Amino acid sequence: MKRFFILALISLIVISCQENLDSNDYIVLDDYQAIEKEKSKLLRDLDSLQSLIQQLRFEKSQRTEITAPQKGDTIYSFMSRGMALQIDLPLAQSSSLVVPEAVTQFESLSQQTGGDLKILVDASKIARSLKDIIRENGSDQLDLMIIMDVTASMKNDVENVKKGLNYILNQLSRYKGVRLAMATYMDKHDNPDWYRYQDFGNSVRDIKDFVNQISLTGNTSTAESVYDGVYRAINEGFFQSQRKRMVILIGDAPSHTGALSSHSLEEIIQIANAQSIKMNFYPILLAQDQGSYTIQSSRGDLINDLFPNPSRGEIRVKFEVNELHTIQVFNQNGQKLRDFQYDGDDLRLNLEDAANGVYVLRSYNQAGEYDEKKFIIQK
Repeated sequence: MKRFFILALISLIVISCQENLDSNDYIVLDDYQAIEKEKSKLLRDLDSLQSLIQQLRFEKSQRTEITAPQKGDTIYSFMSRGMALQIDLPLAQSSSLVVPEAVTQFESLSQQTGGDLKILVDASKIARSLKDIIRENGSDQLDLMIIMDVTASMKNDVENVKKGLNYILNQLSRYKGVRLAMATYMDKHDNPDWYRYQDFGNSVRDIKDFVNQISLTGNTSTAESVYDGVYRAINEGFFQSQRKRMVILIGDAPSHTGALSSHSLEEIIQIANAQSIKMNFYPILLAQDQGSYTIQSSRGDLINDLFPNPSRGEIRVKFEVNELHTIQVFNQNGQKLRDFQYDGDDLRLNLEDAANGVYVLRSYNQAGEYDEKKFIIQK
């Protein structure tokens, strides 16, 4: 980018010089000769830069192989040469029970309201996700609304959700002036009683009783009245706090859209952002048991460290979270050498049978996020 900027600047100067010479203005001989000299120099520089660009384009089109350490190489120069090697890897994708349309909808809602999306394949981890949300965003004078899908598709998750909600509701006692409300929704096309709402004020006990009495009903279709339920809930007049307004949305299915939905994602976002104190949405998307979907993964910070680098064949990988990871190792030609699962946060991997070269370790978590680290094997 810097080279292209310099090239453009030189071109502008050359044009400027040419315009000066073509004008009818009077110019003394010494000035004319100075301009001609500068013009010739700029043209030579331009030719050199064009040659350099062509060379760079050619080099980029060639596959580069890392060479063994040369005489006089420092560790830094050897590492820099290897780590700069471009490796073409297959697209990072994961197979998940999470519906791609739901990912798109829930992610848009969180991003455009200043919140954060969490995707869980294992509903038993919901307590930790809820704990993280409250730990990072809880405050005194918090208005918290919980909105939850209570259709039959949640049957395998509901008990874990109840435990998780009870856990974080207990944690809210550390904050002063917290106000609570909860809404549940189903598919309005299947059940006339598809929506329930209650404002609990400051009573943690009352909302816990409400949570524990939740029962599931309705169909197991792939779409529900999410937008209509959320729109109705946030228009109940609950939000008053001038400090923090938060919505935790829990579900496993996307929303109806078009003619099947009275309200849209855009309407919800507009209301959430309409006042000086925004409603921050924190959706938790749970996996379904119906079919498997392949989705493009998003990049996350999963790998804390990989060492030693360079290695003689054995590496150690430290992860940010102790959880189930899918591990893949690619060589510098983009070929996959290893593909396995690891449950933990401190992996020791033996690659002593691998040839000298540059490798990439890719890790996926159960939420479909991935992270990559490049490393060198030099024996």
